[in-house]
Amino acid sequence: MPSPRVSGVRVSALGPLLVRQGGALVPLNSPMLRWLLGLLAVQPHRMVSRDEIVDTLWGEDPPRTCLASVHVYIGRLRTMMEPGRGPRAGSLISAASGGYIFEPAPGQLDVAEFTSLVAQANDCIRGTDPQTAHDLFTEALELWRGPVLAGVHPRLDSHPAVMALAGKRVRAALDYADTALALGQADRAVSILRAVSHDESLHEALHARLLLALASSGQQAAALATYAKLRTRLNDELGVDPAPELEEAHLRILRGQVPTAAVDATTGRATPAQLPGAIGGFTGRGEVLRQLDACLAASPSGSVPIVAIDGTAGVGKTKSRM
Repeated sequence: MPSPRVSGVRVSALGPLLVRQGGALVPLNSPMLRWLLGLLAVQPHRMVSRDEIVDTLWGEDPPRTCLASVHVYIGRLRTMMEPGRGPRAGSLISAASGGYIFEPAPGQLDVAEFTSLVAQANDCIRGTDPQTAHDLFTEALELWRGPVLAGVHPRLDSHPAVMALAGKRVRAALDYADTALALGQADRAVSILRAVSHDESLHEALHARLLLALASSGQQAAALATYAKLRTRLNDELGVDPAPELEEAHLRILRGQVPTAAVDATTGRATPAQLPGAIGGFTGRGEVLRQLDACLAASPSGSVPIVAIDGTAGVGKTKSRM
């Protein structure tokens, strides 16, 4: 039989660590309790050894009473999260040989919800149901309020489980962006991609998707400004130029090659956007085109040249530009 649960408790670790009981915020005033709960929350249904707990709480110089202290802290967490639990009732945090296991029920931990939603979304992609995948990715990514366990403890920032969750978020955001762009729903994806990109400020593939989403939703100026800021940041912090994927997204925006996909209402599948027809041959533009090519060739590497084409209506400005 499953262990009894207190249905009102909810732990949120995808951002600053929060505990709610019946909707009310439970204060976590003790740093040790925050660190311990954070360590358990990012590894649900997995035994966390006492040695790992001691290393996280005290580092390389634990007190001689550390194991007894861990036992006390576990008891305090149980009391805080399960105030009505009887002495012999099952607990959210159970003892195991050599450590402890955090066993939340469905709806009690955002980490578990995120993992489940992403798995369902990936199943939908494999099953060629992009709209449902998009909706599931949206629900999963909206659970995040910032980096995992933001501000809880520096030692937790580099914990393998924390880094793995951050990686899953990025992978989900990339798949979400690709799905949204294919469905012609880039405008709905921008806010989520902005949030993830803010927390992953040097992730170029993620920013490439953000650029395309901005441009596809009619925000070309914002897309170009985002590119320029990231290019400067990469140079200042890493001393590198943008990667090919980011450069390709930038060029697609400059060339207007980010058509918005339409969705067939009967199938839910993306259909190709209608691009302008092929340009037929025309004469009298050779000198204009040579001047445009010269402007591009004379521009410094990595710069964004801007050229104005002036003329009366009907002389072929648009055709020359294309």
